[in-house]
Amino acid sequence: MPGGWWILDKPECHLTLDKRVTVPDVARWRRERMPNPPRDTHKMMVVPDWVCEVLSPSSRSFDSVTKMNAYAAAGVRWAWLVEPRDLRVDVFELQDGSWAQVASAEGSVRMRLPPFDVIELDLGEWWEEDPTA
Repeated sequence: MPGGWWILDKPECHLTLDKRVTVPDVARWRRERMPNPPRDTHKMMVVPDWVCEVLSPSSRSFDSVTKMNAYAAAGVRWAWLVEPRDLRVDVFELQDGSWAQVASAEGSVRMRLPPFDVIELDLGEWWEEDPTA
């Protein structure tokens, strides 16, 4: 990814050491903030710059409320909520301690979404084909 990011799938993020632990579906750190991921522990002690939660009926409320509040309190700068059922992604930026929705996309479109707007994403590649369609 241009811009120098570390990308980890389901990292154990210790937003407050051993007290506020979350596991986002995907998280990214700018390399200037975390030159290398730790190799000697499973605990990510550096707060991510970006998190992504893929919502499901069983996790929707927890991910979009509880985890988003924890991310805001810890100072995560960017968050995406992906809703596969609606083929939708909502982009949030932390502004003055609160989430502000700054972009969204729906369907199989090509878009540039912050904070990765240096590249165009093909969202159609994200969605599973509906076998009944």
